[in-house]
Amino acid sequence: TLEELPVPADSVEVDPALVGTDKELAVCVTIAPALDANLDVEINTEIVFLLDCSGSMSGGPIREAKRAMQLFLQSLAPGVMFNIYRFGGVFHSLWPQSRKVDEDTLTEARAYVERADGDLGGTNLLAPLGAIFRQPVVAGYSRQLFVLTDGEVENTQDCVNEVVQHAGTTRVWSIGIGNDVDAELVLELARKGNGSAAFSKIGEQQMASLVITQLTRAMQPAL
Repeated sequence: TLEELPVPADSVEVDPALVGTDKELAVCVTIAPALDANLDVEINTEIVFLLDCSGSMSGGPIREAKRAMQLFLQSLAPGVMFNIYRFGGVFHSLWPQSRKVDEDTLTEARAYVERADGDLGGTNLLAPLGAIFRQPVVAGYSRQLFVLTDGEVENTQDCVNEVVQHAGTTRVWSIGIGNDVDAELVLELARKGNGSAAFSKIGEQQMASLVITQLTRAMQPAL
């Protein structure tokens, strides 16, 4: 906790073997960081999910991505605001703006995810990224963007640049889905978006822990 952080302190040690030289003294200074955040309290959060439904996600990858999405929805806390975008050659959103988690919104979201398939053509990630970033951040909330994709895009750098331009308002968390993921895209989206990346191959059993880990990190203040 913040109360346990050490106060600033210094110490000096003498190396007997170097007495009489300009290297005989070693000085150590410890400075406690000035943190105002309560690390034990979750912050008000808006979470936007961006689900890849392009043709390359057909079959095993989309099933894995839908399983991850259902786990995410199951794990959302009351008070969180959220929305879901599906993308491929085109993109669609569940609602025009994010809504608060409640029984009705979760029921609608679960049905929306269940209908998802790898049927939206090519992989145009840049367009939905731009649409999400243009949405105003909900007042009093931080915005977290979760991208679930196999990463097969032709304009990786453009997508990364878009994330960089909006890193001040939106943190990005990426999950690479499937056995043939573009790891460069998945890693760079998260790194430039001040989040973290994770990968899930078809049939792996760690999806629940992966989802909980990513979601828990996203719900904590960025330091």
